[in-house]
Amino acid sequence: MRGDVIRGINGKKIDSPDELQTIISATEPKKVITLQIIRDKEEMNISLITGETPPEEKLAELGRAAAPAEETAAQWMGTKVTGLNSALAQRFNFSENEKGCVIVDVSQGSTAESVGIIQGDLIRSVNQTPISGVREFEAVTSRPKLSQEVVLDVDRQGTLLYLSFSERQ
Repeated sequence: MRGDVIRGINGKKIDSPDELQTIISATEPKKVITLQIIRDKEEMNISLITGETPPEEKLAELGRAAAPAEETAAQWMGTKVTGLNSALAQRFNFSENEKGCVIVDVSQGSTAESVGIIQGDLIRSVNQTPISGVREFEAVTSRPKLSQEVVLDVDRQGTLLYLSFSERQ
């Protein structure tokens, strides 16, 4: 469920998103796993069945395509973000009614790249603060606390996910 915090998998504590990804990717498809999560401030266990990784062509599709230049853009953690417009909505398969900022460029070796942000990601909220455009994005990401912990609510071509990181990691 959106907003869940994953604390462990099959009884093993998870310390980072990278560790979770490594464990999940090493698990065979169609295997039952148990996640230890926090949902609405309550700890619980849920069982899931693992799926398969999409074909390489689909993964490559998700990461490519240059976005058109935008007059309203912001730089953040090695990314260039801009407001969602009809051209970007069409290019990255978003509804024009969506709200947020689109990642139009990610610098190689940047913090954003290491967290897993890719070109075409739609940032819907930052630390549970909804983002409707570049101004809101700049306002939220300029807060001092964000230099320590960030949780991004991302729409990646219809797949909703959270990306998180901490400079203390």
